[in-house]
Amino acid sequence: MVAALLLLAVPLGAVWVFTRGSDGAFSPEVGTCVKQSGSTGAIEAQCNEAGAFRVESKEDSADKCADKSQPHIVLAGNGGRNEVLCLKPASG
Repeated sequence: MVAALLLLAVPLGAVWVFTRGSDGAFSPEVGTCVKQSGSTGAIEAQCNEAGAFRVESKEDSADKCADKSQPHIVLAGNGGRNEVLCLKPASG
């Protein structure tokens, strides 16, 4: 089980930076789930999907995530202000 979690968490450990415009900006709410899409992206997901991660908090720095061993996503914001989504496995 731990090995399976590591196989999912290691690829998600990478930081994803999204540069979408404000019209369709990817910014899931706290409590919703996301999963990896391709090698450098993420999409919203159902929390019961394999490989899904729950957004635990939104911060302005990955250093502020409660569990730094879990993956996070950096969303590029306007004016150089980034939003960090702190994640944890959805099935747990």
